Amino acid sequence: MQALTSAAIALDALYASVRERTDIPETLVATWRKNKTARPKQVAEVFRRAFRVGPKSFRNLAAIVHQLYKFRDLAVHPPASFSAPVFHATLNAGTEWRFLSFGYDSSLVAVRASLAAVTQLTQLPRTKNTLLVKYCGDLNARLIPLVERWESTFGALLNATRPSPE
Repeated sequence: MQALTSAAIALDALYASVRERTDIPETLVATWRKNKTARPKQVAEVFRRAFRVGPKSFRNLAAIVHQLYKFRDLAVHPPASFSAPVFHATLNAGTEWRFLSFGYDSSLVAVRASLAAVTQLTQLPRTKNTLLVKYCGDLNARLIPLVERWESTFGALLNATRPSPE
């Protein structure tokens, strides 16, 4: 639960920093408030506006954001209802869904997705936004040791060394 929640919090922290450095029209913010737009949609949209992300990459990014927030919400606000057991291959038994959803494999995928998203995004700020470019440069320098540590333990974080917009 901690790893999955932390992965979502990392994206939310990036969102907060990027949001401060990106011009988001007040009309859009008002629309979000009026329509009670879900936080993951707002996060993905701010990332789309702040970074050079193509349509296919944006769909992938939005899906990652949505999934991480979904698991964060399940950890923070779990349903009170009972559910049928799910098969846990390692235990070779039916277990409560949380044992599978918040287990090692799911946590590894979530943390990798979050670290990869942050790493890729900070390499692609829109160049017109000098505040964001500087912020991303500083943040990216701090991410290098984390990425190196990840790769020394789990293998390559990204398929390419530098992402490119579509």
